[in-house]
Amino acid sequence: MVSLSNIEKYVKMREAGMAVNSKLMKYVSKEMMNHAVKLLGIRMQGNTILFDSEEETSYLMNFLLFDYKVNGKNTVQVYQESHMANTEIENEAINSMRFSYSSLFEVTSIRGFTVRLRDLFRETDKPIKLIDVAFSMTASPGTLLFIRLVPVGDRYMTSGVSFIFRKEIKQYLLRRYRKISKKIQTGDQDMKRYIAFFKLNKECGQEALSVNHQDFFQDQ
Repeated sequence: MVSLSNIEKYVKMREAGMAVNSKLMKYVSKEMMNHAVKLLGIRMQGNTILFDSEEETSYLMNFLLFDYKVNGKNTVQVYQESHMANTEIENEAINSMRFSYSSLFEVTSIRGFTVRLRDLFRETDKPIKLIDVAFSMTASPGTLLFIRLVPVGDRYMTSGVSFIFRKEIKQYLLRRYRKISKKIQTGDQDMKRYIAFFKLNKECGQEALSVNHQDFFQDQ
């Protein structure tokens, strides 16, 4: 089970991460934005981005902060190398973001607020424990999640964006991923993987349930 101290740390890190995200976006240029939109296949009309849903704005931002790279560096790395953190929790949040990573995960079990995951792209014996209120209430063993894991102590939280897929389409999803990724014109594996699953989410993903984490804890 997750201890109270772990939950408190999770909430603080979530809040710090949201505050840092707004600062990071100042390091995203118009050229980066336009190129990212083109890579993801989001429609534009003149200088206006035509999102298919409100969620797509978060998907684009997440891509620009973590997976989109210029000269091998993402926005988090560029920010960290050029900016001193104002507080200890901000510094910790940025470091966690720096060591975060995206992959396709399979839910193996759920206990309390902890969701245990298996990485389908990485061979590892280390147990992956995700703290997430929404997934702990809505996911089930076998659910497939494409998410970015951000370390919080011996557990993880997500970067706030998730692509969710039914367990019944696991093999189809893996086959389609391999096919789509071969057509993506970028050499960076992180960028290629995010673009592929962005497209797969449009094709066969499920909408993630949005839960206000802070309000949930206050109501308990």
